Amino acid sequence: MSQEIIFGEKVSGVEYVSRLGAYFIVFDNKKIALIRTSKGYFLPGGGIDDGESHDKCLRREALEELGWEIEVGEYLGNAKNYFFAPRTNSYTILDGYFYLAKKIRKSAEPIEEDHKLIWLDYKEAIDKMWLPSQAWAIE
Repeated sequence: MSQEIIFGEKVSGVEYVSRLGAYFIVFDNKKIALIRTSKGYFLPGGGIDDGESHDKCLRREALEELGWEIEVGEYLGNAKNYFFAPRTNSYTILDGYFYLAKKIRKSAEPIEEDHKLIWLDYKEAIDKMWLPSQAWAIE
């Protein structure tokens, strides 16, 4: 039985919004694709819609954030992250599932205007991640 991996600290007496998410890691020339937003650096991916598979979520998010078609690869693991989300003014527990992926081609323009693709080397990517669970996934 695998141990549950949890980052952040749960504040007692606070109600948390649960968010299920799927995220992917793409390597190119020893660099990792990250998304830079006004909040910080994140792995590509996002919230899983009701009834949506991890695969479908990853493909949708790749198109929305990067304009890419991807091939979803190996499952890397699952980790939870407690944090306060200033944008929604809520305490959140992100239940994230992480995968390797490969860019097939760019087929559209991204629709997420505040998301910018950044390529960083392994160490810098880990250091810049806003969520510790996503740094863990890179490691």
